[in-house]
Amino acid sequence: KYRKKKETIENSSIIIPICSLVFGILSAFISFSILGSLSKIKNSSLESLPLHGSELGFISFPITISYLPYANLWSILFFIMLVTIGIGSEIILCEMISYYLYNYYLKEKGYSKQKSSLIICLVGFIFGLLFTFDKGYKIFQLFDQNVTYLSCFVIILLENYVCIYYIGEESL
Repeated sequence: KYRKKKETIENSSIIIPICSLVFGILSAFISFSILGSLSKIKNSSLESLPLHGSELGFISFPITISYLPYANLWSILFFIMLVTIGIGSEIILCEMISYYLYNYYLKEKGYSKQKSSLIICLVGFIFGLLFTFDKGYKIFQLFDQNVTYLSCFVIILLENYVCIYYIGEESL
């Protein structure tokens, strides 16, 4: 079990979005503070900065870090943070996919848990190679702008279906 018996799903469904909202507002303050300082440093208006989307993380933050004291230390810490967040996200994604595929499909065919995880990691690696080519950033933007919204919508629908069908309306 992932939750205690006394803990209701209502508490979790309230706490998680509130935490997400607080972190979103905090990151918005940080991002716009950085954009404001960049526009002041470059003596230009905020609208003239061509930064949006993923460029905020990979262009504006490193530029701002370069103006801080001990810039080398902050840049190393920033990129360690990015790598840590990326690895953590990939571990969760791989574990989620491998758990489902292993328990419902690959276990019956005699695959071990390690072999199924290796297959999933290799498939993810091969698809990830698309983003390393010359037009990789354009492909990333295509996925980021279009596929993300659709997958979030489908995942939310499936989560609702699973909760109602398997847990039951009375238990929620």
